[in-house]
Amino acid sequence: MKIERLLKIIFILLNKQKVTAEEVAKHLAVSTRTVYRDMDTLSLAGFPIYAEQGNLGGYRLIEGYYFPHSYFTEEDLRLIKETLTSTMTLHTDKALHNILAKISLLNESKPENSIDFSFLNNKDGVKVTDIRQAIKDKKCITFSYAKKEQLETKKVKPIQVFFYHLSWYLFGWPENETKPKFYRLSRIHELKVGNTIFSESFEYLDGYQEFSNWMKSLESEIVKIDIVLRFPLISSQEVFDSFPETSIDKSGVDHLLVRISYPDEEWVVKLILSFGSQVEVLSPEGFKNKIMAHIEKMTRIYFT
Repeated sequence: MKIERLLKIIFILLNKQKVTAEEVAKHLAVSTRTVYRDMDTLSLAGFPIYAEQGNLGGYRLIEGYYFPHSYFTEEDLRLIKETLTSTMTLHTDKALHNILAKISLLNESKPENSIDFSFLNNKDGVKVTDIRQAIKDKKCITFSYAKKEQLETKKVKPIQVFFYHLSWYLFGWPENETKPKFYRLSRIHELKVGNTIFSESFEYLDGYQEFSNWMKSLESEIVKIDIVLRFPLISSQEVFDSFPETSIDKSGVDHLLVRISYPDEEWVVKLILSFGSQVEVLSPEGFKNKIMAHIEKMTRIYFT
């Protein structure tokens, strides 16, 4: 996490009169090039970092400088604390606890209520911790990956693990492949951290950004259909939990209508079927026929 690294550099500079890029790189287990970039980032952010050239050179803060409590506003610090506290409900992470402790030194105000994501922790929390340690140690990992057709065994150089739309993802370079790929953690099984250490530096890659761009490109290519659904009023809670309020027509006396554009894909069929007998597809006719075909298949399983 870049913010963690920047905070560590600040505290290193505050605690030492002078430090070299090599010393910082060794302490943080990153390349000296990364340290140079981080120092530039901190300088641009307003930290008075002075670079001395030569054999006895290094980085130091201008004499007499201290980290001002006023650098961040109370609102800035509150938001940082809330975000870190919420993130820690996803999985236990000592680094996050350390950052929160340091931020708390700058802001003694009572923290606001945080968002609890702990319901997402059960399946993937241990995987996240193990993968992040493998990334830090530059160790290859192996796992079974559930694809639509079968389980596949993968050996991957882990680059990044990130959270996107309520799911954890691994961004890594698979063995014998020409480019990195994404893996959803919920589909990873039998995860093992191996002893094979890789030397490549993947710091130029940003898995979260690449994944976001990839998703946007897919969305631009997806063909959507306009679907109209009818629900009885007794299903109001499920309807408002599942669909945007702007798509819900509440004018009916005894029912709700949902008008929404969805991709013409299998997961949409499964979503509609999950409502069971509480939903009726009114249009389009082709999508309605798909739903009926699935119901017929299910009927044959139980009544033949």
